[in-house]
This record gives sequence, structure tokens and C-alpha cells, in this order.
Amino acid sequence: MTHYSVQHVAALLKVTPLTVRRWLRSGALVGIACDNRADCRISETAVTTFLDARHRGGVHNRPKRESIAS
Repeated sequence: MTHYSVQHVAALLKVTPLTVRRWLRSGALVGIACDNRADCRISETAVTTFLDARHRGGVHNRPKRESIAS
């Protein structure tokens, strides 16, 4: 099984490493903690599962709510 660093996943998904860390912290993306507290490894399966969830209408793909203010 292939494991990626936060920086590698960020480059693959064309986002910043901070965004990947936020996804990890929120539980949207699953990673494995390493000895170095600032880094972790993310499996290829976890990245695929995360992308599938987003394509099926994850949090970021929900339609915006209409404003009820007049």
C-alpha cells in the first residue's frame, strides 16, 4: 500500500498543505500519525475515498442556501 506525505497530497489535489491538514483535523481525510508530530502519512485508499465522497456531494459540493433576509 502506498502512503503519501501531506505535501504530496496537497500537490496531487492542487491545494495547500494547510488545507490538507484541516481536512485531517476535521476527519474528512484519514491519516496515520508519525513520530514527527507535524507530519503524517495518508494512504492512497484514504485519498481515493476522500475524493469519492466529495464527488458524491460532500460538504464542499452542497448547494448554497438562499438568504431569508429581505
